[in-house]
Amino acid sequence: MKINQIIKIIWNFVNSNLFIYTLAILFIIILAQMCENNRNLKNELSIYKQNQYALTDTIKNEELKNGALQSSINGFISSEKELKDLNKTLYNDLKIQKGKVISLSHVILILKQDSTELSNYLVNSNNSKPIKENDSTFILPWYLSYKYDSSNYDIFNGLTKIRFKKIDNSIINESTQIINRETQIELVWGQKMEKNKLRVFVNSSYPGFKTKSLEGVLLSIPKRQHWFNGFCISVGITASYNFINKTPIMIIGPHIGYNIYNW
Repeated sequence: MKINQIIKIIWNFVNSNLFIYTLAILFIIILAQMCENNRNLKNELSIYKQNQYALTDTIKNEELKNGALQSSINGFISSEKELKDLNKTLYNDLKIQKGKVISLSHVILILKQDSTELSNYLVNSNNSKPIKENDSTFILPWYLSYKYDSSNYDIFNGLTKIRFKKIDNSIINESTQIINRETQIELVWGQKMEKNKLRVFVNSSYPGFKTKSLEGVLLSIPKRQHWFNGFCISVGITASYNFINKTPIMIIGPHIGYNIYNW
């Protein structure tokens, strides 16, 4: 084919509606890619700010409407690799897990109650008859039950060993031990968005509940369904058109395409 014919074909294509449509599609794709890049930069900046807040935040304690005590703190958004530098404790907890971890929290709780508070929840106590060990030593079995609500309680069984001194008629408590304990504590924990920040929280209605340490990380962010996700390379068969010979053709091999929609 002569050079004049090739130039004529190119000229006709440039002046055709197909060329205009092609330019329009390319313009839309480029514009969409710029918007996607801008969105990705905003997401990266938001994650960076979130992690900076998490590094400097302290535990916030509050009482909920139902009376439960809740502790919360800003959490990390990170990959496993980045977490190693951000928070060694969470990273070590993550490494011992099996399967794909989506989110992880590390909590140290304190349960502290005084005698006045405990007396409000004492359901019953029972001291059995003393068991004589010898002429001066006795063992006293005892039982205590505390019920805080329908989900939180403590049950204790123990033994107290006492010795009677005939010289001065005094009684000495030689030892007291708990031989059995049953405790049920209801905990609610998770992650939430509060004022555009990821916060890790834990709460309980168990009296004296307090959080000494609280840390959390979100490791997997579900991909959003959206349009125009960027260029991609694939291998396959594509139908096309040969403008020189004016015939449809099939192209087999690698292709450069554009991902219009992600789901």
